[in-house]
Amino acid sequence: MTDRPGLPEDLDRPERMWERGAVLALMDAVSTLGAEYFLSDDGLTCHHSNGSWTLNLLPDGGRAFFHGQDVDCSDTTYAGDEPVDVLVGAPDWLPKDMLRELVDGYELGYLYWWEDGKWARAVYPDFVEDDGLIASCDRGVLDSAALLENFDTGDGERAEFAERFIARVAERSVDTALLRELMRPHRYPSDKERESLLAAAEALALRLGVAAPADPSGARVQEVAARYDELAEGYDRTGPPFYALAGQILVDAMELTPGGHVLDAGCGRGACLFPAAAAVGTDGRAVGVDISPGMVRATAAEAAARGLSQVEVLVGDAAAPEFAAGTFSAVTSGFVLRQLTDAAAVPRSYGRLLRPAGTVGICDFVPGFPSEWAEVERVLAPAAPVEESLAAHLTAAGFTGVREEDRTVDLTFAGPAQWWDYLPWSVHRARVMDLSPEQREHARAAACAAARRLCAPDGSLVMPVRIRCTIATRAQELPTPAMDAA
Repeated sequence: MTDRPGLPEDLDRPERMWERGAVLALMDAVSTLGAEYFLSDDGLTCHHSNGSWTLNLLPDGGRAFFHGQDVDCSDTTYAGDEPVDVLVGAPDWLPKDMLRELVDGYELGYLYWWEDGKWARAVYPDFVEDDGLIASCDRGVLDSAALLENFDTGDGERAEFAERFIARVAERSVDTALLRELMRPHRYPSDKERESLLAAAEALALRLGVAAPADPSGARVQEVAARYDELAEGYDRTGPPFYALAGQILVDAMELTPGGHVLDAGCGRGACLFPAAAAVGTDGRAVGVDISPGMVRATAAEAAARGLSQVEVLVGDAAAPEFAAGTFSAVTSGFVLRQLTDAAAVPRSYGRLLRPAGTVGICDFVPGFPSEWAEVERVLAPAAPVEESLAAHLTAAGFTGVREEDRTVDLTFAGPAQWWDYLPWSVHRARVMDLSPEQREHARAAACAAARRLCAPDGSLVMPVRIRCTIATRAQELPTPAMDAA
């Protein structure tokens, strides 16, 4: 209980409250918190021993409302001659007919609405000492510290998991493995009941808008891993070392300092990882993760051969690397975003891993060829473009000082034949390898003929590849992405 009525400033941003509510609802779905959670068109509702609350985020992303009542029925409901009309001053977009029924039925102790970036409520009469807000929300929907109290954090490992689970909900990357880990401390009458609860939790995460993008049976991850396993030994080792050149450009632009701890997400054969390791030196740490075990083995072997004791290479997901929050001072990622299904979520994931004022550097292709390569471009589809919204995604994820640096890397070949042989190792691999043998031969003849007209007098061919390095700094406090209620 509280000795004062609730205030608009008691409430956090609605998307953060939604995330905390989602954490509680998922915990309740696989065990019991002594509460009941419901998700419907009316929003996310919680009923528990101290009262109830409902949060509804409207689809436009800029408006929300929050209402409820404590178990003792607050002063707005029963103190005074009549219930306080908590709808006074409420905006017209609220579902007033539904809310009026609650008021008339003495079932609504408080109502707050979010508009123009702030919460508001009706002005209460002087006799109102408590509207029930704090008592009905004691499980953590208002406060992150209270939210953690719902987890059994008796040991360090479980405490780390609690923070990771909350972060994954915020990143909208909850998957089956994470939910199984949430269920691990609990006992279930049978395997059948455990699997039934897991399936229900998976469905709830999807409806709450916090589930990872669908990938049935991990098929896409397996496909990508297998593709790069096949390429691992010779990757960026045939023809000009394009990725190594681009990785050095990115690391130089990030201005990494000795002693730093750097994560390279989607490290491949170390294009960004090795320059980063050199920048942080032996007093620092450089960790690479890649979905391909073949890439990891080859890169780890090369790191050992180079004597880079500060380098560690692990199998992991570049979209959501599994490390504790605030582990790294910098995150690099080269030519990875175009392969991920939810590029907007990646900056949030990297922001969680970074310390305040940490740096993220992302490098990718700028679409298209120079004008003189137009004939070649008609044969070969250009690389998947850099998302024009990357800078906006970074800003929304809590990064500041976003800057973009476009560079051109000139790759020199002995002639069109060597250039064509190089393409399967380049960004055009999918375009080339997806062709049938007959189509590939036709494309080879047409592309080489077009490229031959661009050769120097000595027969060499220079292909300019445009790249963009996007660099930003993590803010001291990270915002949380808005989510739809269904």
